[in-house]
Amino acid sequence: MKPWAWSCCVWTLLPLSAAFAAEGETPEKSDDAAAPREEVVEVRVTAQSGTSVYVDRGSDAKLAVGDRVVFLPTGAAPVEAVVRSTTKQSARVELAVDTPLELGTRGEAHVDADQARLEHPPWERPLGEGTADVPLLAPYETAAANSAPTKWHGRVTTSVDWTEDVENSGTFWLGRTGLTATAENPFGRSGAFELDLDLFARRADVGDSSDESESNLRIDRLSYEWGGTRYEDTHWQVGRFFSSEFPEFGVLDGGEFVKRLANGDRVGAHLGFLPEPTPDMDTGADVSAAVFYRFVRGANEEFSLGTGFQKTWHEGDADRDLFVAHLDWRPTKAWTLWSSAWVDVYGSNDVQKSGAELTQFFLNSSWRASPTTGLGVHASHFRFPELLRNEFDAVTASSILDAETTRIGVDGWKDLTKDFRLSARVDHFSDQEDDGFGASVRGTWRELFFDQSRFDAGVFHDQGVYSTVTGAHVGLSKTLELGQLSGTYEYAQHENDDFSGALGTLDQHSLRGSWQKGFGRDWSLSLFVDRRFGDELDAWALGFYLVRRF
Repeated sequence: MKPWAWSCCVWTLLPLSAAFAAEGETPEKSDDAAAPREEVVEVRVTAQSGTSVYVDRGSDAKLAVGDRVVFLPTGAAPVEAVVRSTTKQSARVELAVDTPLELGTRGEAHVDADQARLEHPPWERPLGEGTADVPLLAPYETAAANSAPTKWHGRVTTSVDWTEDVENSGTFWLGRTGLTATAENPFGRSGAFELDLDLFARRADVGDSSDESESNLRIDRLSYEWGGTRYEDTHWQVGRFFSSEFPEFGVLDGGEFVKRLANGDRVGAHLGFLPEPTPDMDTGADVSAAVFYRFVRGANEEFSLGTGFQKTWHEGDADRDLFVAHLDWRPTKAWTLWSSAWVDVYGSNDVQKSGAELTQFFLNSSWRASPTTGLGVHASHFRFPELLRNEFDAVTASSILDAETTRIGVDGWKDLTKDFRLSARVDHFSDQEDDGFGASVRGTWRELFFDQSRFDAGVFHDQGVYSTVTGAHVGLSKTLELGQLSGTYEYAQHENDDFSGALGTLDQHSLRGSWQKGFGRDWSLSLFVDRRFGDELDAWALGFYLVRRF
């Protein structure tokens, strides 16, 4: 049997075996537990760096590590992604394929609807003895945490996408099984063990070209952490993980220490290897050392300003000197501001650049002027850093020296009636050679045709460096007892620069239908079919996404 066929079998058996194993440990649930747990949260792209994309919703909107996100770029196929880290107001997701997304691109995050339901057990034991300089509940809380039983929770996800490109005689298949798991207090020290891995396989049959197939197991996170609670002012984490304070420094194979000061500020450092940004995530060639400080104020850290410095070495040679500043500010319940700036400093060992350079800058701010009106602003700036590490694919020397992209835009929405919302977006981009703009307007009606339904209709225009896309889309979703059904249609006209004749203007269409349903509190299933046709386009896509929570 061929490797990709073995992978097909694994995709079928792994989630089911894990599910049935967990089934035997699941206590009997009441009828109230039969309600579906998954809901869809709309997100918007605020920044992108390679396959890492930042969105404008976070843990406050129930996004969690491992959640699936589907981006819906105008005039293009949907793009799959997985949440890798979250803050209260934002999240970082990883794309399944390296695809550029415009700022403001809409996406749908599939989250656990019950994730915010936290039940505190009753205090059944008397308080321990305390001293005058220790909070009253500290002795009891510390003892309870250390003696608490080990608890496992997480999810197993399985997805398969199949695409038939009739126009170019190609067939593509992608299968993924992911396991995200957390063990609380596994060693009786109030710590947590975290695991996040993906088993994937790809196969491509492209006309007369040679067929390609691969399968791989990728470990995105494998770590143990302890401390950092209300009663412990130090936090340690070892293994493979993203920094709890500065995920901008990348995945680390090593250790990190964070100390909370008396005023609430945090200071820390990390040391370890940086895995290569490839599916294999090979490690050992790049060493990272970093120090950072985070200034916080407010009972719920409404103001947070962090600064950090990272020094890297590639195969023993000094490589990157990177300063990062990160701002997260919520002045009021209605106004939020998030921003991140990356500054690379170049020295005598660098060939093409010298001095300091603003490599990346992201800003996203939203203001809810009233319960019926909202306004947002987003901006970004990107330049390629000069690195010895192979961070980006196929980047020329001229691109490292000259390439840059800057974007800025505004978006807003207004509820004109209790059932109708009008939203709009306008943005502008510029690079080293050209500039352009984009705009869209969309109306959303609740229960326009049916109860528990939503109807969307909108138009868009996006001018790029090499082409201009203008089009319209409509969508309808309806919630039934058998699940949620939705369908969309989109028309896009592509005006391609430097092309004449039939390739100068392309009229293309897409139809997409989906169904999703939760089965009890632990299972959910999504199915989709996508049909794309028109000038130079004829393709089908089918797929499913299965989740088992435990």
